[in-house]
Amino acid sequence: MKVKSFFSLFLCAMVFCSVCEAKTKSVRRSSWELVWQDEFDGPQIDRSKWEPEVNARGGGNNELQFYTDRAKNARIEDGVLVIEAVKEKYTATDPSDNRQKTRSYTSARLRTKNKGDWKYGRFEFRAKMPLGQGMWPAIWMMPTDSKYGGWAASGEIDIMEYLGHEPEKVYGTLHYGGKWPKNKSGERTFAPFTGGKNYAEAFHTFALEWEAEEFRWYIDGKHYMTQTKWHTEGAKFPAPFDERFHLILNLAVGGNWPGNPDETTVFPQRFMIDYVRVYKQKGATSKAKTYRNPIIDAIGPADPAVIRYEGKYYMYPTWGGKGYDVFVSDDLVNWKREPMCYVDSRGGAWAPDVFHNVNGDGKFYLYYTVNKPGGGKLVGVAVADDPLGPFVDKGNLFENNVIDAHMFEDEDGKLYLYYVRIGNPFVIFVQRMSDPLTKRGRVKEVIRPTVAWEQRRGKVTEGPWMLKHKGVYYLMYSGSGASGPEYSIGYATSKSPMGPFVKYKGNPIAAAGNGVYGPGHHCVVEDDKGRLWMVYHQQDSTKVSWERFLAIDPLWFDEDGVIHVKTTRGTNEPLDFDK
Repeated sequence: MKVKSFFSLFLCAMVFCSVCEAKTKSVRRSSWELVWQDEFDGPQIDRSKWEPEVNARGGGNNELQFYTDRAKNARIEDGVLVIEAVKEKYTATDPSDNRQKTRSYTSARLRTKNKGDWKYGRFEFRAKMPLGQGMWPAIWMMPTDSKYGGWAASGEIDIMEYLGHEPEKVYGTLHYGGKWPKNKSGERTFAPFTGGKNYAEAFHTFALEWEAEEFRWYIDGKHYMTQTKWHTEGAKFPAPFDERFHLILNLAVGGNWPGNPDETTVFPQRFMIDYVRVYKQKGATSKAKTYRNPIIDAIGPADPAVIRYEGKYYMYPTWGGKGYDVFVSDDLVNWKREPMCYVDSRGGAWAPDVFHNVNGDGKFYLYYTVNKPGGGKLVGVAVADDPLGPFVDKGNLFENNVIDAHMFEDEDGKLYLYYVRIGNPFVIFVQRMSDPLTKRGRVKEVIRPTVAWEQRRGKVTEGPWMLKHKGVYYLMYSGSGASGPEYSIGYATSKSPMGPFVKYKGNPIAAAGNGVYGPGHHCVVEDDKGRLWMVYHQQDSTKVSWERFLAIDPLWFDEDGVIHVKTTRGTNEPLDFDK
């Protein structure tokens, strides 16, 4: 609908004389099966399905409303979603640019982005329109990933648009082509609605069926339009409509196309949606499973440790400093947060590592970093019978201002505990262990910052993680300050887990670039197909801060024994890869 829609005033007007009064499914082909729905029967809007957008940008069309996240503008009433446009002076901060703005109208705009995203399907809605000059409700779809570029190169799908001063018409179209102003749109016009009623007097059912090379529009079960031709710059048909899109429901006030409200417009006005239903074709081949970073929709968690146990993945990040949460997943993509598995009153809980002592007592050992009373940091260990905990503290292992412990078990069953002594510089050490609780022999330094990438923001080598491949020991680590976008990952190799280690000349193997900032402090986990995944954190932006999020990406060895990784953010990546 919204982005530069005024360049498409000859969209396809379409109308029909059929009225749908009852809350029943509209006529549809028997080949569709329901996969997602919202009947709006709950007490409030389901935030797991809908995200309110808050802004006063005007939609690129000089619209007049401030979209808010208030029940005054969007709520559930009697099993119906009500989006209400209100005439009021409203001043608030616009999150899109952090500037305070004042508008004379408020309304709401809801989307399913990253909560409901689809490539192909049938999209069905039962809705009742508002009435009056300047009212512009829409049911539409936008690309979730914008693979082909800005509007309209990545496409836009308008399922239903309506102008309040023309209540006998609705509109639907496709937008495609190049970036504005090189955008194009499909056009087709239909006769006005007849029969004495209009779209503001009763509920009607609107539907779109989207297949690989065809779109079909319906009103009240009647097919009125088909589109099979479109294009985009730099990609072959059926691009741009070969990627996932998400739904948007909104009620705009004014703008270049409908014009602004006048003295005849009565406020408030309501756009009412009885249900939203999404179908897929029966027997359709499922899209290859993907992942997308961040893997948890939150800023803050970092330093993840992941283990795989009895077919599930357990992840323990730094988050909050009071102890450690546990997240559980069946596939490394969808994570469920469980209660905290360990709490430490000393605070400053960082960089956990969990070791499953499979060849010993079968217990789970949590190596933690916390504040040392009187100053500095220390590393201790806690134990549990289950990966969900609770972990019981077994005491301190190192108290001389140390962090980032990591336990490695070699093929012969010998144990090695790597950790970092902080200072200027941060240095990595290794300690032989008789068992998960008992140190054996002397500690040995193995890595310290010596090259430029490790010293861009402080002299730092930290976050050790050990891999063994074809008899060679690979000590992976992070370099530079953890709060900066320069934070990166490299590795060094040795013929012994105690060293000496030789740094890889191609370091860092993961660094800032392509929208990724400060990748670091990782672990590596093997999936059920024997593939390796790097689980790590990224900085949210280029600024120096502790605003970080969790990510996964593949890691592999080439024929020469060189480690390769890729780092991604905000893109759909295949969960199945072959390296």
